[in-house]
Order: sequence, then C-alpha cells, then structure tokens
Amino acid sequence: MNDAQTWTVIGVISTALFSMIGIVSILFVRILRAEIGSVRFELSGDINSLRSEVRGEIGGLAAR
Repeated sequence: MNDAQTWTVIGVISTALFSMIGIVSILFVRILRAEIGSVRFELSGDINSLRSEVRGEIGGLAAR
C-alpha cells in the first residue's frame, strides 16, 4: 500500500468509528428517555392511588 491508500483507509475507519459512536449515543438517549417516561408514568399512577387512599382514610376518620 502506498501513502495515499494508507491515509484513505485511516479516513474511512475514523469516519466509520465516529459515525458508530454517534448512532449508539443517539439510540442510548432515546432508550433513556423512554425509560424515564415509563417510570414517570408509573410513579404518577402510584402517587394518585396513594392520594385517593389517604383521602379515603381521612374521610373515614372524619366520619368517626
């Protein structure tokens, strides 16, 4: 291989490496956002059920 071919191979490999790093980071961010959204949704439901349960208990105590 001559000098031009060597630099071409270096350029192609480095471009492929940086492209893969970019794709993996984008996919990781998407997965992270989806997981955070599902946790937020689950916690919101749990908090709402806890709120209604506490209100029911307080209403029961007030009735006594």
